[in-house]
Amino acid sequence: SSALYGSAAMGGVINVITKKGDGELATMLKGEVGSFNASKGEVSSGGVVNEQFRYDVTASYEETGDYDDPKFGTVYNSSERKKNIGGNLVFTPSANHEFRVGGNYADLFGKYPSWLDGAYSEYDPDADQNFDKSHGYTDFEYNGHFLDDTLHYRAQVYYLWDRNHWNSGPDGYPESEQSKYTDKTVGTDQQLVWTINDQNKLLGGFTLEQLKKESEGVSGGEPSTPYTPNLKYKTQAIYLEDTASFLDDRLNVVLAGRYDRFDSETLPPETGELDDFNKRNEVYDHFSPKLAVGYKFMGDTLRVRANVGSGFKTPSADQLSADYVQPATGVHYLGNPELEPETSWTYDIGFDVFQDNLTLNLDYFYTDFKDKIVSTSEIVDGEKISRYANRGDAVIAGFDINLQWRQQNLFHSPVDATFWSNATINTQKEDKTTGEDLQYLSDYEWKAGVIANYERFTGQLNFVLVGPQMITNYDTYEDEEKGSFDFWDLTGLYRIGNDWEITASILNLFNQDVEWVRGYIMPERNYRVSLAYRF
Repeated sequence: SSALYGSAAMGGVINVITKKGDGELATMLKGEVGSFNASKGEVSSGGVVNEQFRYDVTASYEETGDYDDPKFGTVYNSSERKKNIGGNLVFTPSANHEFRVGGNYADLFGKYPSWLDGAYSEYDPDADQNFDKSHGYTDFEYNGHFLDDTLHYRAQVYYLWDRNHWNSGPDGYPESEQSKYTDKTVGTDQQLVWTINDQNKLLGGFTLEQLKKESEGVSGGEPSTPYTPNLKYKTQAIYLEDTASFLDDRLNVVLAGRYDRFDSETLPPETGELDDFNKRNEVYDHFSPKLAVGYKFMGDTLRVRANVGSGFKTPSADQLSADYVQPATGVHYLGNPELEPETSWTYDIGFDVFQDNLTLNLDYFYTDFKDKIVSTSEIVDGEKISRYANRGDAVIAGFDINLQWRQQNLFHSPVDATFWSNATINTQKEDKTTGEDLQYLSDYEWKAGVIANYERFTGQLNFVLVGPQMITNYDTYEDEEKGSFDFWDLTGLYRIGNDWEITASILNLFNQDVEWVRGYIMPERNYRVSLAYRF
């Protein structure tokens, strides 16, 4: 997806589209309780006010206490608290012009579980370290349609804010040691879509963006030098995508490309001082192409397709331009202006089957990853120098298999059901430099489920299986294989009249050991019940 979205889109993009407010005006009040003293309150409202105005807003607050896991009992200091508020207001003065203003703020506060005496036998009940992760955004968007809807112009300006704050001091005084990093981004994205004819659509646009990362530290209760300096990025990008169809829409072709120019700069931190600090900046650019071809057989029943595209991840400002000595360690951090971005070429070929109520997608993918950025160190004239270099290539290949089957009157009953299954099988995941398996990448992942509807009742059963993967054991600093795990979730919803809904869930239905990260088993079997009222 780098051809449209730029850096760090090597593995794809999650595009979150917030609600704008459709249908009749409605408000929902929802309350939820569950295991481990969990509770949640939510209110949302939205819809069409009149021909010119529509809106959607939501706010929620939830918290949970320390949970229990099936193996070690209470996981002390695992409690969390979440807050969220956001929404959109849309003004449509005419059929061809629309203005939207939106925003969101979210905050997650939690504590860090830790092991007693470093042994994986019991969680420490007295650990007090915590974190606070918060982010927000506000944006303004205009959409205009011109020349009998052959031209669509979209203009967006936005401000993003993201903070990661860790309190890691001794028990009882966690605020005495702090690390805080705040990202502030301001930018604009301008996009024009030209529908040349029924067979050809051209999309083009540009992005201007500036991001500043502010670093702060506290040590012994006093402001101190953080681990990294402030970083600043300026991005200018242009992109173009042509979508064309031929042979009565049986042959579809997408050709896209994006050019990015980056200006990165290393600046002094917000607190403390870095020794021998030199302010530096570096400039570089990158081009990302993409080609996709699809052909339909037997009407729309079978589609065969192939894609090739280049992705990349830009080096950080300190990797390119750092020049300072960290006073706590005496290490001289020196950027490498010759660094290349991490790049990948991905090729995939597959087919889709659309037959009545059955949808099947199968893909084979092959990703050739180059120029991994790694940290290196050396001693020069008695001084330890840490810098970065492009070292390491890798290959990831395998299959994606997705299936959905919608069945009305299942087994001649009044129940309608939908079965779905998504699986990824990694047949190759090799670090070319070492010849070893790539770490933290499972051999396979399988997610499946069934959704059943009967009159006012909806039930859903989900299954997740995650295969083994190689990891580093940070107790021994040796590589080892982390085993597979699986779990089931069950949810039922019942509609009472036209206004009320009650939902009940059993999570980790069979009380499995679920360990996404070594040493941190997720909650045992637990329950949730919620009641929602709409008016």
